Amino acid sequence: MSGARAIVAWLVLALAGTLSLAVAQERTLTVGLYDNEPKSFRDGNGAASGFFPGLIDALAQSNGWRVTYVSCDWTRCLQMVRRGEIDILPDVAYSDDRATRFRFGREPVLQSWSAIYTRRGSSQPVQRLSDLDGRSVAVLSNSGQERALKELASRDGVAPRLVPQPDLPSVMRAVSRGDAEIGVVNHLYGAENEVQFALERSRLIFNPSSLYFVYSPGVPQSVVQAIDSAIALMKADPKSDYYQLLDRWLKPPALFSLPDWAPAAIGLVAALLLASLGVNAYLRKVIAEKTAALREQQNRLKAIFDNAPVEISLKDAQGRYSEVNRQFVRHFALDEADVVGMHPSEVHDADHAQRQSDDDRQVMQTGKTRVRQSEIETDRGTRVEHMVKFPVYDADGRISGVGSVVTDVTEQTRALQRMSEVEQHLTDAVNALPDGFVLFDAEDRMVICNDRFRELYDRSTPAIVKGARFEDILRYGLNRGQFPEAEGREEEWLADRLDRHFRADSAFEQRLREDRWLRVVERRTETGGIVGYRFDISEMKRQARALEGARKRAEAVAGQLREQTRKLAQVVELTGIGGWEFDIETNTLFWDSTTKSIHEVPRWYEPTPDAAMAYFTAESRPSMADAIRACTDRSQPFDLELEMVTASGRRLWVRATGQPVVENGQVRRLSGAIQDITAQKTHEKALEQSWLDAEKANIAKSQFLANMSHEIRTPMNGVTGMLALLLRSELSSTQRMQAQTAHASAAGLMQVLNDILDYSKLEANEMRIDSLPFDLRTVVAEVVAMLELRASEKGLELRSEIAEDLPARLVGDPARVRQILVNLAGNAIKFTETGEVRIHVVTDSAAPGMIRIEVSDTGIGIREDAQPSLFTRFAQADGTIGRRYGGTGLGLAISKQLVEALGGEIGVESTFGEGSRFWFTLPVRGTLALPSAPALGTAAE
Repeated sequence: MSGARAIVAWLVLALAGTLSLAVAQERTLTVGLYDNEPKSFRDGNGAASGFFPGLIDALAQSNGWRVTYVSCDWTRCLQMVRRGEIDILPDVAYSDDRATRFRFGREPVLQSWSAIYTRRGSSQPVQRLSDLDGRSVAVLSNSGQERALKELASRDGVAPRLVPQPDLPSVMRAVSRGDAEIGVVNHLYGAENEVQFALERSRLIFNPSSLYFVYSPGVPQSVVQAIDSAIALMKADPKSDYYQLLDRWLKPPALFSLPDWAPAAIGLVAALLLASLGVNAYLRKVIAEKTAALREQQNRLKAIFDNAPVEISLKDAQGRYSEVNRQFVRHFALDEADVVGMHPSEVHDADHAQRQSDDDRQVMQTGKTRVRQSEIETDRGTRVEHMVKFPVYDADGRISGVGSVVTDVTEQTRALQRMSEVEQHLTDAVNALPDGFVLFDAEDRMVICNDRFRELYDRSTPAIVKGARFEDILRYGLNRGQFPEAEGREEEWLADRLDRHFRADSAFEQRLREDRWLRVVERRTETGGIVGYRFDISEMKRQARALEGARKRAEAVAGQLREQTRKLAQVVELTGIGGWEFDIETNTLFWDSTTKSIHEVPRWYEPTPDAAMAYFTAESRPSMADAIRACTDRSQPFDLELEMVTASGRRLWVRATGQPVVENGQVRRLSGAIQDITAQKTHEKALEQSWLDAEKANIAKSQFLANMSHEIRTPMNGVTGMLALLLRSELSSTQRMQAQTAHASAAGLMQVLNDILDYSKLEANEMRIDSLPFDLRTVVAEVVAMLELRASEKGLELRSEIAEDLPARLVGDPARVRQILVNLAGNAIKFTETGEVRIHVVTDSAAPGMIRIEVSDTGIGIREDAQPSLFTRFAQADGTIGRRYGGTGLGLAISKQLVEALGGEIGVESTFGEGSRFWFTLPVRGTLALPSAPALGTAAE
C-alpha cells in the first residue's frame, strides 16, 4: 500500500512540475485580502497574515511568482475579482449562483462547516436544528450561515431570530454578553476563540461546505491548474506546508484527534519515565519552577496594581479595606498602612460611604459586577468618578470580598459634554439644510445625517442610525422595496450602487417609490470619509413627462432630419470629402476610405501622425503643424488650404479642417475633414487671371472714353459757340428755328460728353476732390441762377430755403457740391411739367454733425420697384423716359459716387405721379470736414 501511495505521489509531483514549468515565467498575482482572522488579516506591521496568505506565499515561492495583496471588504473583493482588478480571492464557498458569476478552481482548498456555540453551562444546549426555532442567533452579516438559516426557515419552518454582526469576533462577543442566545460561525474560527469568549460548542455540524480559490477572467488556465495540482500534492503529504499552516493558524481539533488507545499509552510511557528519573526529584523541580513562576507573576501583578493610573481597592466580607494601590492613597492623602482595616465611613463622607456600602452589599449578594458613574463634591470642585465593583472569590469559589476600580473621568466627561454641544450645533445646522445630507466615516459607518435625508428614504428610516454601514442601510431598503429599479436584480444593483458609492466621484439620478426622484451627489473627504447630498428632483421629472407629448411630436421632425442627414451624407460622399480623427492619448490616427483615396493609398493602409504630415509639401507642413498645436493646446479649430503630394507622386491642393473633442475639460481627440480642391484652385487661378484681364480692359476702356470725350468736347465747344453767334445774327424765322434746334442738340450732346467724362474719371479713380473754404449759400444761389431760365421756360417756380443755423463758412469741394446740385435740380426741372422745384438746406437732426440738402419737385414721380436701381449707371425709372426726356442715365450714378467721396449719403423718396424728393448729406464740424486725402485720385479734370 505504501508503494502505491509513493507512486501516486510521484505522479502528482511530476504533473505539478510540468505545470510549474508551463507557468514558471515571472508573474505577479494580485490577491484579495479581507479581514477574517485567523484565516486572513493584516498583522500589527501591516503584513498579510493568516492561513490563506501563508498558503499563497508557499505556492508563489515554489512557482517563482510575485504576490501583491489588496485589502478590501467581502463585497468589494467579489466585485474586484469579477472585474479583473484582482487575480485570486481565497476562502470562497461554492454555490450554484456563484458558479455562474465566478471562476472556481477544481481543487477545494479547505473543508469547512458551521459550528453552533452557546454560553458555557447554558441550560438550553442545541442538540438538533429545531432547537434554533424562535431563539436569537448571532451570525456574520451577509455570510453563508445567514443565508443557510434563512433557507432553513423557508424550507423546514425552523425560524430563528437572526442578529447579524459586522465581524466574527462580534458574533462570539454577542453570545458571551448575552445579546444573543446562540452563535453560528465557521468552525475554524470558533475552535480558536471559544475559550477566549467562555463558550461551548454543540456536537451538531451545520451547513458543511468546501472553500475554494476564485480566479479573475484574466488568469491563465495553466496557473489555475498549477495551483490545483500543488494543493492536491500538499494534501497528500502530512508534513507539507499545508498541514503546518493548519496547525499554526486554524488548529481544527478533528485534524489532530488521537486514537482511543493513545492516552493509555502516553500514561504508561510517562509512568516509566517518572520511575526512571525519580519521582521525588522531578516533583521538587516542578514545584520550584512553579513557585518561581508564581512569584514572578505576583511581582508583575503587584507592579501593575501599584502603578495603575486608577484607584484600586479590595475589601473583605465585613466591608473593610484589605488592600489599596498607590493611586488610592495618593488621592485621599493617606498611607497604605493607615487605610488597610478602615471602613469606608472613615475615609469618605457619610453619603459617599453609605453608597459604597450599599454597592458592596449588592455585589456580595448577587455576585454580579456593578458599574456606576457619579459626581462627587470635593474641595477642588465637582469630580466625576467611574466606579466598577466586582466580587472577589476565595480558593473554594465563594465570594470573600469586593474589589473596586475608580477612574477620575472629570476631564473626559467635560470633553464629552463639549463634544455633545458641538455635535448638537452641527446637527441643528445639518437639519436646517433643505436637501438631504449624510456623512460616512473612513470605515463607511454613518456619522450624521439630517431629518430630510430620513424623510427621502422613508422605508429605510429604522436602519438609518449612527454607526450603521451604508451597505446595511441599502440592504434594509432593498428588502422593503425602497428602490424599484433594483427589483429582480437586487445583488447586481447593490454591487453597482456600492461601486459608485466607494468611487465617491459621481452624480446620478435615483428613482424611489411613489414616483419620487433624487439626484445623488457623493464626494470623498480628506479623512477618507464620504459626504453625500440628496436633492429631490421629483417635480422636475414630472415637468419632463409633461413635455413628453412635445417630444413625440418632435420625433416625426427628427425622422425627417435623419433622412435629410442620410441624403446629406450621400452628398458629402459624392463631393469627395474625407474624414479623419486623431486620438491624443494613444497617438493613433484614423482615415476613412475617402481620405485614403485622396492620399492614393490602399484601404488596408494604417496612417501614423508622422507619415500623414510627410504627405504635405515642405511649404505646407509648418502651417499644418501650427494649426494642430493650436487645436490641441488652445482648443482652436482650423480651416486651411494646403498643397500635398500623394503616394503616387501627384501634387494636389486640399482643404483640411479640424476641431477639438473636449472631455472633462481636456482635449482628448481631434477630428476633421479633408477635400481635394485642386480643380477649384485651378478654376480660381483662371478666374483671377480673367479678372486681371477684365480690369486691364476696363482701365483701357475708361482711358479711351476719357480721351475720346475730351477730344470730342473740343470741337463741340466750337460748334456750340458758332451756333450761339449764329443765333445773335439776323436770321429768318425758319433759319432761327433750325439754329436753335442745332444749338439745343449740341448742348445735349455736350452734357452727354460731360457725363461720360466724369464717369470715366470716377471709374479710373482720376476724379480729384479739393478741400477749399466756401459758402454753401453762394453755391446754392449760383445753382438757382444757372437753372432759373430753364425752369421759367417750363412755367415752374425754382426756389431755395437755407436754415439759419447753417455755418457761414464750410470747407470742401464747392465745384463737386455744385455739380451734385445741378444734376439733382436739373433732373427735377426735366421731369416736372407743372408746380415747383425746391432746394432745402438744413442741419440733420437725425445725424449730428451732418448737413442735409434736399431737392424736391412736383413732377412725374418714380415707381417704388424702380427706386433701388436709380443710382446705378445707365439706369432710368422707365424706358420711355429716355425717349421722352433724353439723358444717359449716368447723372445719378455720378452724384452718388461724388457724395460718397465727400463722406455723405444719398437717397430718394418718391410717390409715383405726385413728385420726388432727392436728398444727400455732407459731414460738418463747424466747417465741412472732408477726407485729408482725395478719395478718388488727384488727376486734374
